[in-house]
Amino acid sequence: MHITIYFVLIIFFAYFYVGITFNPDERADDMKKYGGFIPASGRAARPPSTCSSCCRGSHCPGPLYLGIVAILPNFFFAITER
Repeated sequence: MHITIYFVLIIFFAYFYVGITFNPDERADDMKKYGGFIPASGRAARPPSTCSSCCRGSHCPGPLYLGIVAILPNFFFAITER
């Protein structure tokens, strides 16, 4: 039970942190300033809305990876402890 709660809390707080610190409007303005664009949308789409919808799905793999890396030592200790 402890490992499950630990895993869920790591995912929650990492996802929450990325949601607060990553500003899609700021990234879109930076992309416009430097001449970048999202290839799937072309140059006609509004970058802020496209950037926020594109980046919303990319927030999930990072917290999942952190959660897995955090609980791996617990599993290794459980396997090797005899």
